[in-house]
Amino acid sequence: MTSGPSQFSRLPRSLSSFETWGFGLTGLLLWLGIAPAMQIELGWQALAVWIPGALVGILINLQVQRLGQQWTDLAGGTPSYLSRLLPETPWLATYGALGYYISWVAVLPVNAIVLTDLVQANLTPFGIDCPTLLLKVGFTAIAFIVAFSGTRALGVLHLFFVVPAISLILLFCLQGIGWVALSQTVSAITWGTFQIGDWAKWYVVASYAVYACESGAAFVADSRYPQKTLRILPIAAALIPVIYLAGSWLLLALGSADASITTPYEQLLAASPFWGEGAAFVVTFLLASASLLSCATAVSNTPRMLYQLSLDGQLPPVFAQVSQQGILGVGLLVTMLLSIAFLWWGDIAQIVFVTGLGWLGSFAIFHWGLWRQRQQAYVRWARWSLGFAIAEGLIVIVGGLAWNRLDLLWGLLLPGAIWAICQLVGLIPAQLWRPPDRDRTLAAHSLNAPQQDWALVQIGGLIGLLSGAMIVSWVIHGQLDRLPLTNQVNVLVVVLMIGAAVGVAIAGWTTLPQISLIGEARERAEQFFNMAADGILVLQIDGTIRQANAASQSLFRTDEGTLQGRSLYDLLPDLRPTADVRGPTINVPLKATLVNHVLEVTLSNSQVATSSEYTPTEQLVAVIRDITERQAAEDALRQKAAELQQLLTRLTQTQSQLVQAEKMSSLGQLVAGVAHEINNPLSFIAGNITFAQDYALDLMQAIAVYQQTYPSPPPKVTQTLDRLDVDFLCADFPKLLASMKDGSQRILHIVQSLKNFSRHDESPTKAVDLYNGIESTLVILRNRLKASGPRPAIKVVQQLEPIPLVECYPSAVNQVLMNLLVNAVDALESVELDDTATPTITITGHPQTHHDVPGVAITVADNGPGIPAALRDRLCDPFFTTKPLGKGTGLGLSISYQVIVENHQGRFTIESEPGQGAQFHLWLPQSLEPRPIPASLADAPPQTAAGAAATEAGS
Repeated sequence: MTSGPSQFSRLPRSLSSFETWGFGLTGLLLWLGIAPAMQIELGWQALAVWIPGALVGILINLQVQRLGQQWTDLAGGTPSYLSRLLPETPWLATYGALGYYISWVAVLPVNAIVLTDLVQANLTPFGIDCPTLLLKVGFTAIAFIVAFSGTRALGVLHLFFVVPAISLILLFCLQGIGWVALSQTVSAITWGTFQIGDWAKWYVVASYAVYACESGAAFVADSRYPQKTLRILPIAAALIPVIYLAGSWLLLALGSADASITTPYEQLLAASPFWGEGAAFVVTFLLASASLLSCATAVSNTPRMLYQLSLDGQLPPVFAQVSQQGILGVGLLVTMLLSIAFLWWGDIAQIVFVTGLGWLGSFAIFHWGLWRQRQQAYVRWARWSLGFAIAEGLIVIVGGLAWNRLDLLWGLLLPGAIWAICQLVGLIPAQLWRPPDRDRTLAAHSLNAPQQDWALVQIGGLIGLLSGAMIVSWVIHGQLDRLPLTNQVNVLVVVLMIGAAVGVAIAGWTTLPQISLIGEARERAEQFFNMAADGILVLQIDGTIRQANAASQSLFRTDEGTLQGRSLYDLLPDLRPTADVRGPTINVPLKATLVNHVLEVTLSNSQVATSSEYTPTEQLVAVIRDITERQAAEDALRQKAAELQQLLTRLTQTQSQLVQAEKMSSLGQLVAGVAHEINNPLSFIAGNITFAQDYALDLMQAIAVYQQTYPSPPPKVTQTLDRLDVDFLCADFPKLLASMKDGSQRILHIVQSLKNFSRHDESPTKAVDLYNGIESTLVILRNRLKASGPRPAIKVVQQLEPIPLVECYPSAVNQVLMNLLVNAVDALESVELDDTATPTITITGHPQTHHDVPGVAITVADNGPGIPAALRDRLCDPFFTTKPLGKGTGLGLSISYQVIVENHQGRFTIESEPGQGAQFHLWLPQSLEPRPIPASLADAPPQTAAGAAATEAGS
């Protein structure tokens, strides 16, 4: 289903809730035209028509209210809901909507004929000629004249008469019921022979009135308060039994016994027993007001039906054209032409019945649509709706056959004929339907400087209207003077109501648009004034506040009444002009403080135009902007800039440290090579010391034998032995050789540890014993483990169970062990333990299977200060360190996590509580999955003594 042009897709929400309520009560007045005529033909059997009709009418009102709450942007009311209830059969929805539409079109000529008959009934008996054709055309045209002047004009006219009309009809019903209850002269109930055909025929006509009480929903789309507009529907539903049931019973009780009553007007005059001489006046007023109000409602809601059908793609887009005042010109013109056609038809009974068939048929389709959508929340009484749909469809057929088969055919074909007419209208070029934009012209006159010529036209028009009214009243007075007083009053009521309608039409074409535009301009100005996000104050030249918008009231935490009369300089003392400054500072942003808020205030002169120049007035406009958040944001940005500068400095330092670490890594490679080269000659020396020791012992044994053999050597030998202190050499030389042997063994052990740690001469992956890496690391860190100053020596406890060889990158794993042990040493050095506590590093190892994968678990724990919970999750972030600036790079644990988890598919977890030490858990699979060598390890330098020295900074 297509939609109409987007520029025509919205009606201006200009109607107040009271105006839409007036339209919603029109259906109650239709009882005046149908109830008397039905009573004359059916008598007491009329109640058999009104009772089910009233029940269904009440349910329709409540159901339509629910639909209006669901679709608040749909104009036209019930016919517009059909396309939503029957989306799969749009042709059926269009047929039902046009059947509903044409029945409201018929209201216009029918009521024009009723008004003409009312005037004729009061004039003809006294020989006064009545221009019936002129009156019928005039009465039909009045509603359209008012409608073309604007919807607001119709609303004003409608609201002016609907309140007294509804009040009188309620008074008629309630007072009459009380009178009948106390009177003993009322007619007895006499039921005649029931005829299903007559009942169905009159139900078609009765539904015309009792179902129409939901007409208020047609104005939801252009109501300023849609939900308030919909509240009239349950109110109208509550009044249906009062008027349609109680009122009908009252008429039957008062008028059934009088066989001389042959007209509806005489039937309504049955209220004479309790209203006395005023009955004729009241009845005339009710009939006249009901006719005019029905016409006003018809010319208001029928174009809206065509408008919404156009938007829904069921009629040509031309029907969706809307003027700035909300006038649906094309829909009004088509409705007017159809009204004239019905007026030319002239037979009220036939018009009402033929269009009533389409009316009741549309509600049968409406109830069928409710049944189809019974699963939706907006559908009430779905099962009843199915019964209503079937019953209403049968009533249309039975009633039509009882009336006239040809009229039944006309009634069923009429919605299709209306559809064809609308399609023909859509073929006319759209430009021909667009008259000059009178709204824009009036707006220009209203918003610019007052136009003297336009004022003269208005004054001349009013003088002409008054003069014409006086002349017409003088002419009519001469004719009416021959009538009895009652007839004069009746005609006067009609004339006054018609005059009021003409007056509203004239006002709608002249003054009302200007007043409306001025009011709209003022409302928009006030709306913009209060919608402004900044505070706006209108001040006197001395700073006294004259007007304040909503933002300024919120800023100062008070209402406008409290602000008016106060001085802005008392509220914001920072703005008070100093003694050396004359007057306020204009058009310069000033800063002021209000409690914890920082405000920016700009004072400006308001100016008015006088001839060709602008003159400043004796008042100021203050624009106040709360810049607290902006000020805080600026301070935060400055602080952030300082932090970024510090971070840049730290990053620069980190970069330098990384460069230094790279240099140390290169140096580590050199040291590893040197250690390798030292190993061979040192092994040669260490191996020869044993032989040198043996040789020395042999020589000393030979010297001892010589001394025993020659106890008295020659003096020269004795002098030489004394000089060489042979006894000391024999005692100390073995000790010297033993010391040299011990030192060489220690050097060999260190060199071997360096080789084991670096693994520089091995393949990237190899099955190794992780315990060897632990031993090598402890050898390198032996100096760190010794006592230092007040800190005692760090105790290393190894709880190592037998483990299998692990396939890994040995150098990288040794790097991880070095990082963890250095961190543990740093942690123990940073805390002062009591005399009874010994700084301890505990290393445990054991086989462990994780997710059915065999592996080895290593834990490095210390009894240091522990790690706070807020820092524990960030320990493995690059460059994050808890150590003082310059001591740690923040890379040790990050690299360790990457080596264990990413490169070895292992696990790396940390457990720590403040004061409870820390535990670093490693788990490595026993064998690696085949995959490419990580780039970070392919050419990774070995970790040697020099690398260990750089790593001691830790993380």
